Amino acid sequence: MGLPVTNVTGNDITIHGNASGTGNEYKLLYSNSIDGPWTSLGSGSNTTSYDLAGANARYFKVEDNGVGTGGVIGAGFHLDAITAVNLSVGVNNNVLSGNDISVYPNPTSGFINFKGNRIKEIKSISLFDNSGRLLLHNTFSNMLDISKFNAGIYYIQLHNDNSTITFKIIKK
Repeated sequence: MGLPVTNVTGNDITIHGNASGTGNEYKLLYSNSIDGPWTSLGSGSNTTSYDLAGANARYFKVEDNGVGTGGVIGAGFHLDAITAVNLSVGVNNNVLSGNDISVYPNPTSGFINFKGNRIKEIKSISLFDNSGRLLLHNTFSNMLDISKFNAGIYYIQLHNDNSTITFKIIKK
């Protein structure tokens, strides 16, 4: 599970195609869940760049938009690569790292605890399953109960005003 593409000044994601002319048109959609809902970033052809315009995205979907030979949806398009820009310029002393927060016990059968010298900076917490589906998003507290979830691998994200840190958790 990757981290979200974060909106920066200018274009954030580029779709690279190698065909010229008509028949290579597509539309780009994004979501924070693999199950949607999906939001359109617009249509493009060949190589086109997009600005997330303030949104953050974890998943992208490129679809044939049916503008091409005979206007047939599903006629296809050429896709070489997708690149994402996720850069910040300068030094940000408010970025969290794994050295700032401890998560325990791991593996766990129910409750997860958080401690660390920067714990008071955490604003919210998100829990994702192994497929990247968001299971919960709450205001942060020092303990999280995941006892109602099945055994498996989960990802916890802790968010402050400037960054997000992700931990892999095993539920017994």
